[in-house]
Amino acid sequence: DIQLASAACGGSLGAAQNALEGGGYKTVLDDALSLCLAAESALPALVRKIGETKNKKQLLSMLRIVFRDALLIKTGVAGILLQSERGRLGAIAKRFTTRALLYAQEALTKAEREVFFNAVFPQCLETLMAGVIKENQL
Repeated sequence: DIQLASAACGGSLGAAQNALEGGGYKTVLDDALSLCLAAESALPALVRKIGETKNKKQLLSMLRIVFRDALLIKTGVAGILLQSERGRLGAIAKRFTTRALLYAQEALTKAEREVFFNAVFPQCLETLMAGVIKENQL
């Protein structure tokens, strides 16, 4: 858990320990999985709710891990990080195409940059997920 939390906290062991102790890690993981599994019509309300988080960087990092693990499952490559979430990751792998899962990594880099320059976080999340869904439909 500490390795995963650290990855989701940008490699900061102290931030990871705080997230694990305060339960923030599980909340961030659940939020990331919820975003990836939500129906397209439910996304705006979910983004408004999740967009209020204080853990913006951690959420984007966790989304990166979730999309990465789903891509590994889809392509049959070993080494997923979120072993305890294999079921939900499998559902994400089935929902999105390989192309969309690869696109998600690029879109996350763009979202992280926008957040760094003080973009509105819920808007970044909505743009990110809309882009992944659009890419999935191509």
